Amino acid sequence: MNKALRTAALAAASLATLCFSGAASAAWTFTDDTGGASISGAFPSFTITGSDLFDLQDDLATYTQTFTSAQAVSFAWNYATEDCCGGAWDPAGYILNGVQHQLSIDGPAGQGSAGVATVDVAAGDVFGWYVESLDSEQGPGILSVSVVPEPASLALMLAGVGALAFAARRRANG
Repeated sequence: MNKALRTAALAAASLATLCFSGAASAAWTFTDDTGGASISGAFPSFTITGSDLFDLQDDLATYTQTFTSAQAVSFAWNYATEDCCGGAWDPAGYILNGVQHQLSIDGPAGQGSAGVATVDVAAGDVFGWYVESLDSEQGPGILSVSVVPEPASLALMLAGVGALAFAARRRANG
């Protein structure tokens, strides 16, 4: 029975990796214009914290990669700002081929935003996430991202694990 459970676990892990084969296989790169931003965690779950150097310079922090194959990237995101003047000074979102797509709202200080998004990425596209600090003072913008499998991939993965568990149980019962 232990061998069957190990096989099921390995199959589930392999299928989960396949759900993000294009995204997981390439190297993700964190860049920061001025050195004031940071990243914690790594793909598929991470947080980008924008600059707060008090230098009145525009700073763009990105976490990107070039995709080797076409796929849809689905992710849950959560944005918060510590900027006393609100989110308009520290926008955040995803970036596709150098074009920023803002997800955060330009609300008052302390107002965050969150959601789920899916972006279709073609082979050769550069895709990722960003936090921009337009003034690098009064508090940073913070973007947390968790990439999630597509519903169809998740259903396929669960069906496969269920079939493996059924086979293992049937084998154990003779």
